[in-house]
Amino acid sequence: MTSRPELLQKEGLPTTFVLELNVDPKTIGEYWVGLKGKEGHIYPDKVNKWFSTAIGRDVVLLHSAMDRLLSLLPNRHIHMAQGDVRKTFTTDASFHIVNLSSCKDLQKRVHERHPGEEKNYRVDHEQFRPNMVVETGEAYSEDLISEMRLGTCMMRTAGPAIRCNTIRVNYDNQTKFEE
Repeated sequence: MTSRPELLQKEGLPTTFVLELNVDPKTIGEYWVGLKGKEGHIYPDKVNKWFSTAIGRDVVLLHSAMDRLLSLLPNRHIHMAQGDVRKTFTTDASFHIVNLSSCKDLQKRVHERHPGEEKNYRVDHEQFRPNMVVETGEAYSEDLISEMRLGTCMMRTAGPAIRCNTIRVNYDNQTKFEE
């Protein structure tokens, strides 16, 4: 579900989109190799159009190659089992959880530290590019989660996310802050 259903409807697109992830990537599309080891199969235009419209930014969605298995780094994880590997491009975890309460607290602290510069410092959950957003009512309580169940799926945490520098970019006004 997107927070921009009116834009999707205007483009004649559905407001929800189901993307099957458990497929042979070779059936998805052409293989692409980019910078810093980012490579994978490009999803078709209809998929990229839906995501681009849904989030209001140009999107090219990649599915990693089936043989992309990278070892996790033990010094970056709280909970790790022997043989755990990653297949994602951005972090060692398959899911990146962000707590809205933590984002609100961080936004408050950034604005207190930089009064009058609110337009330059965009701090919200979208900045961290999560694939799961929770609201616990208590800032940073997500750090206490070691396991969680979604339906019949039990997930265990790998530890805090190590994020790249894109969280320091305000895409609304194309500025980058150093802190």
